[in-house]
Amino acid sequence: MNYKSLAVLCVGLIFVLAAVTTVLAWKVFDVNIQMEISFGSPSNQAATTAINNIQQSGSDDSINQSENILGIGLPAPNFSLLDVNTRENIMLSDLEGIPVIINFWTSWCGPCKSEMPSLQSIQNKYGDRIAIIGINGDRESMEQIQYFAKDLGITFKLLQDPDNSVTKSYQIWGFPGTFFIDREGRLVKKFMGEISIEDIDNNIVAILGDID
Repeated sequence: MNYKSLAVLCVGLIFVLAAVTTVLAWKVFDVNIQMEISFGSPSNQAATTAINNIQQSGSDDSINQSENILGIGLPAPNFSLLDVNTRENIMLSDLEGIPVIINFWTSWCGPCKSEMPSLQSIQNKYGDRIAIIGINGDRESMEQIQYFAKDLGITFKLLQDPDNSVTKSYQIWGFPGTFFIDREGRLVKKFMGEISIEDIDNNIVAILGDID
């Protein structure tokens, strides 16, 4: 055998060994991949745990949100806010036993300003047999709210919601919004937009019970 033939044979053996090594390496890699898929690598396990935690957290949030749904016949969200005129904290639960009308408003809202005399008229008509509460939903100052009340001759309770938490809990995204709550503290009707005195007196107050 001459040197040329020997060289060709060596090169051929090298290629064969390289091919065999490549095949074996791929087999080992494939087995490891299958084991990780079957049993879970630490990183996969951590990722799975994180996903499960996120999903569980989402489920908990859904439960909490479902408990806070604002619906007819359900308890109205309780709150405690400052009355800008008396400087007293007004808590909704303290008013249990009498019908309550809650009106969300802002001083720059035209319909809010238009309906205020109707609400005041209802308060004058029924006196302490019904409670009307106006909640400012735009973080306006105490002075702005007091000026608004004086300008329109409002004597019913006007409350300040400084962080808008109560406004949000009643799902108010536009003004005005009016909620009617019965003696047991349950929401019985809600109106979004301007409400007339006829709507209040004829269609709303009646369902709150016999207060005449």
